[in-house]
Amino acid sequence: MGTKIAARIAALAICATLVLPSPAQAAPGQPAPSIAVQLAVVLVAPTTLQVTVNAECSPWSAGEAIIDVIVDQALAGTTVATEGEGIISVPCDNTTHSVTVLVDGGPFMFGDANAFAQIIAGSSPAAMASDARKVVIGP
Repeated sequence: MGTKIAARIAALAICATLVLPSPAQAAPGQPAPSIAVQLAVVLVAPTTLQVTVNAECSPWSAGEAIIDVIVDQALAGTTVATEGEGIISVPCDNTTHSVTVLVDGGPFMFGDANAFAQIIAGSSPAAMASDARKVVIGP
């Protein structure tokens, strides 16, 4: 995983710790949220990607959760990476939702990249889950 995305993940974790009033865990007896990034990412424009994630959270988490997706891609022939980010909400209703997140940044091109997705649901206590994986950007 690139250093930019690793730093961004650390920053998100710190922000979640500062913003959330209690530990990022599900309440006792409540299932934790889940999130999974699909491997195929669509290049919509040089600066926009469509990333699909499957996410689920319990109704106890105040109606909806926030999903944050970050993608980074090494620039060909360099040690530099480009990155983008997108945020969307999803209902917390014990149903797995397949949602498409528009990630802006880049510029991106066809090929391999790294994706990180995090879901933050509810408060007092809030719950989080994340997924990081290599993806393929295509048409």
